[in-house]
Order: sequence, then C-alpha cells, then structure tokens
Amino acid sequence: MRSSFAACLLLFLLCCGACSSDPATTADARPILDGTADGARDAAPLDVASGTHWLIKVLAFNIHGLAGDRGQYQAIGEVLAARRERGDQPDLVLLQEAFVAVADPLREKAAYPHEARGPPATDQRLVDSGLIALSDHPILSSEHRAYTDCEAEDCAANKGLLVIEIQPPGMPEPLLVATTHMQAQSEWDEARRQQMDEAAAFLETLGYRSRSSIFAGDFNTKPNRASYDHLLGLTPYADVGRFCLDTPAVCTVELD
Repeated sequence: MRSSFAACLLLFLLCCGACSSDPATTADARPILDGTADGARDAAPLDVASGTHWLIKVLAFNIHGLAGDRGQYQAIGEVLAARRERGDQPDLVLLQEAFVAVADPLREKAAYPHEARGPPATDQRLVDSGLIALSDHPILSSEHRAYTDCEAEDCAANKGLLVIEIQPPGMPEPLLVATTHMQAQSEWDEARRQQMDEAAAFLETLGYRSRSSIFAGDFNTKPNRASYDHLLGLTPYADVGRFCLDTPAVCTVELD
C-alpha cells in the first residue's frame, strides 16, 4: 500500500519488551523498537531474529468529515473491505473527523467487528469528537476524555482523546491504543500544547509508561512546531515516521 507522510497525522510507539507496528498512515513502515519499562525515550532497533515480536497494522486517518460527501466515505470503506478480502487489512483503523452520521457508510463497508467512540457532543460542544476506533481484535476496555482547552471554531467539536485496550493474539498482555484530534491551525499552538498536557496526564492515570502502547491521530503539529517537541518531551513515545526516515534498514517507506 502506498501512502504519504502527512504534516499532522502522526503515529507514536512505546514498546515495553518487544513489538512491531505497521503504520499505514506513514507508509508501509515496519519499525521494530525496543523500549524499557521505565519509559526511557531512547528506543533502539531490535534484532528481529533474536527477539519475540508481533506485527500490528495501524491506519490513522482524518477523513475530513466536515468537508466531504457520503460517497467519499463509502469509497474509503470499500478500499478497506477490499484489503480485508486480500487479507492485508489494518488490525486497527483510528479515524478522526468521523462524525457519527458521516462515518456510517465507511463503518458499514469496512465491516470491522469491534469499535469504540470518543467523547460525544454536549450542550456546549455541538459536534462529537469525531474519534472512532475500529478493530479486528476484541476491545477489552474503552475510555475517553474531552479536552478543556480550545480556540476559535475548534470549540464547536468535542475534541479529545480515545483510549482502548485490545488483545492481539500471542501478545502476553493487552496493547494500549490512544487516538486524538488536536487543535487546528498553526497560530493556536499554545492551545495544542495544553491539549497535549491533558492527554499525557490522562495516559499517566492508565499506567501507559510500563505498557506497550500506540498513540496515533491528527495532532495538527509537525517537527518545526514547538508543540511537536513539547509532546515528545512530555512522553516516552518514539515518532514512527522519524524513526523510519532515520533508520531505513528496518522500514519500508514510500513517499508520494
């Protein structure tokens, strides 16, 4: 599958023990990372031949649910259905801007057996978070948190964080998976940093530093913004895209 690196869509990986990820959002990359239980940031390449590892295919996708049409979302679902027929579908699809009604055609066509949703709409936030997690593996638990900080038109949506636990076959413990959609527009980087603080604090309550976990979504940031460094400073996650560009020997990357 060919995909392009996006400025805002990022996938971060924290491995305690050994794990493998196939993040479709940053091309067909298979980084093998080894982390430590205390959450050290300096992940190192793992020799696949000498260690136990698991392949997890993850697609993080902002479907732009306020700008498209229902035919477009059905077409995305059909692509995922075709991948399922070939047997190479993502294990997890993490959607942003998948507002409830908009996402229905995609969900129906993709036919994932398990799903979870992020924060719903409220009296103050008229649109839900747009976060949906679709999984081939049973979802053992699901939690979400709405961000309290926002600016401008972003405050119309109840943006936040969705965290699920899944149990991929063969893994000795459940995998923690988080997805988010953060403050848009470059001028609101301070609000984005506040949201990152909220996300990190919530993940701390789940003990994520001592667990294998994935954090993927639309962070609306990139390496030349202060919020990007802020997030990596807050958490022990490794940026899969950066890792693959810096370590091409363990990744397969195609750039459009």
